[in-house]
Amino acid sequence: MTWQALRENGSHFVQVDQLCSAAQKRLSELKKDEWEELFSLRLSGKVRIWGIKEGNILWLLWWDPNHEVCPSHKKHT
Repeated sequence: MTWQALRENGSHFVQVDQLCSAAQKRLSELKKDEWEELFSLRLSGKVRIWGIKEGNILWLLWWDPNHEVCPSHKKHT
């Protein structure tokens, strides 16, 4: 798939300060805390893969089967 097609299917960049505290801590432990945003690759429903996008390469960081790294909050709830 193209990057555009991925974005159209729910994949997107997320600012690191929006990640859960455990993910932010792990990013620091991995010495990847210089990044301001990560890419959330939506596979299906809640399933995500998180990574660092450099050009056309996605360096994988985490498997997130339950959308817990950056849970979305439903509007008006």
